[in-house]
Amino acid sequence: MLGPIDRSEAGFPSAVEAALRRCYPFIDKLDTTSEYSFYNYGGEFANKRLLVIGGGPTTDAFDWDPANYDGIITCNHFFLHPRLNNLKVDLAAISPEVDVTRPEFIEYYRRYDTKFLINNHDVKDHVVDVLHNVDPSRLTIMENRFRVKIGQGPHLIILATFFNPLSIDFIGIDGYPPGTKIGDDACHTFEKGKRASGTRHSYQTYVDQFGQLWQYLSEVGKHITYRNLGYGHPYNVSSQFINVRVSNRER
Repeated sequence: MLGPIDRSEAGFPSAVEAALRRCYPFIDKLDTTSEYSFYNYGGEFANKRLLVIGGGPTTDAFDWDPANYDGIITCNHFFLHPRLNNLKVDLAAISPEVDVTRPEFIEYYRRYDTKFLINNHDVKDHVVDVLHNVDPSRLTIMENRFRVKIGQGPHLIILATFFNPLSIDFIGIDGYPPGTKIGDDACHTFEKGKRASGTRHSYQTYVDQFGQLWQYLSEVGKHITYRNLGYGHPYNVSSQFINVRVSNRER
């Protein structure tokens, strides 16, 4: 699960700083540990109650109330979701698949002061250029040592963990049920009609990597309360590892 730079415990700090500075020449100061490296993060989520929202089907299958949280973190095409499009998100992670010049993104960007995060140093340069040129104060960059290959959602939980919050509730960070094939409906709540593509990984790969994720978080996030708001849904692979009772009623 190590990425294209050296993510070993010994190599990560120096390797990631070099990679980030090479990709983003405007970077001046980095906050780097043995597990992560941040650019332009001011500590605003420390000791806060965070809600992390992914594009999996549980985002629409269960109730969640943004008023219960101090901060909301999401990703990629969240601005296409009818509810999130009308909600001020605090931080959104953007990957190369997002066209930041499309009208829907521009309209959301202008309406809210959301910060946007790049958490992959291989992201297309034009994405960084656009966001940095418009307002550099709203662009933050992060790399973390531990990475999985099962989507953006798990990285959001890792990201939120390193913000040192009081608690992290998450929804829409799911996976696929057994038997899903490439081309099947992905049941994506942000991109309606999107087809499953990540199923080049077997179902067991999802189980294994979610298991490794929760093992890792039990070590680096032992001081944080995690709540799986999608617990029990057939797509929610984390239900096998984080057995949390939730009070949300299914729609």
